[in-house]
Amino acid sequence: MLTEELRREIARKHPLAGVRWTVVAEAEPQDDVLAVARDRVVLVHLTWSGKKESPPWPHTVTIPDHEALLQIVANRY
Repeated sequence: MLTEELRREIARKHPLAGVRWTVVAEAEPQDDVLAVARDRVVLVHLTWSGKKESPPWPHTVTIPDHEALLQIVANRY
């Protein structure tokens, strides 16, 4: 369900457009998903609109390393 919603929301000019990615985790109730794409990890905030969004939506943050991921989790969740 999360993967399908993310596919629906990504428009042609979004940073994840045309990139192979896999959703690996979900954060509730923030509507965030953690996805692995090529050589990067991204945190994506789903809108649950069910349709393509205008960039920068769905909002996407690249997580550069393990330390950054831990900091995001500690501060946001």
